[in-house]
Amino acid sequence: MAKNTYGLDLGSYEIKVYDKKNDRIWKAKDAIAIMNGKEIFAIGDDAYVMYEKAPSNIEVVFPMKCGVISRFNNMQFLLQNLLKEGISIRDLLTIMETLADYAPATRDTDILTEYVRQSLKRAISTKYFPPHETTNVVTLDPKVEQEIMGSVKQTENGAFLNLDPGRSRAIIDSVGKEVQKLENLGKNPIVITSPIVRMYFKRLTEDYYRELVVVSYNEVETNVELQSVGMVTA
Repeated sequence: MAKNTYGLDLGSYEIKVYDKKNDRIWKAKDAIAIMNGKEIFAIGDDAYVMYEKAPSNIEVVFPMKCGVISRFNNMQFLLQNLLKEGISIRDLLTIMETLADYAPATRDTDILTEYVRQSLKRAISTKYFPPHETTNVVTLDPKVEQEIMGSVKQTENGAFLNLDPGRSRAIIDSVGKEVQKLENLGKNPIVITSPIVRMYFKRLTEDYYRELVVVSYNEVETNVELQSVGMVTA
């Protein structure tokens, strides 16, 4: 059933799966079990039976909030993308509404993740930028942003970064120096980028700096006060 289409029927509290090979519709509850706030532990009926019975480290949530049809496996990857970077998926209504707006235009889960992140900017701002405080951040040199975007290759399976290894190393080294500045100030390492670059810069740096927070300008509320203490250059 790997090639079947997963449809979310967001009005009946069920996930309906059409089995093309056997011309049958399978039904399952619209539940998702999240373990340790980071990993999808179970979906459908397997998750539903855990509701109010699961251990304290597992939370069962229900994504049926508004009408949209999507490939469930893609939605699972999208939720994984958010959880991987510590973004809460509690506001499933906003997530589903955003998918309804943008899914007709693209099937790229990574691109959809970026749209969802932007719609969750209040939650992101609350998580990383304390109210009534100025948050120290690092910015990205526009020339580096242009170089990164110029190295993005589009394929049928999505986009990937094809940056020269030497240039990648230079950027990573610069990130290390700027992260050290923030850590010396006792601050969380946060880099602010343009929206189009965010996910590629995160991919470039995540194997080296797993705790580095990468946020785009479109994910920051207008009342947040930021102060740049450095810039990633190379």
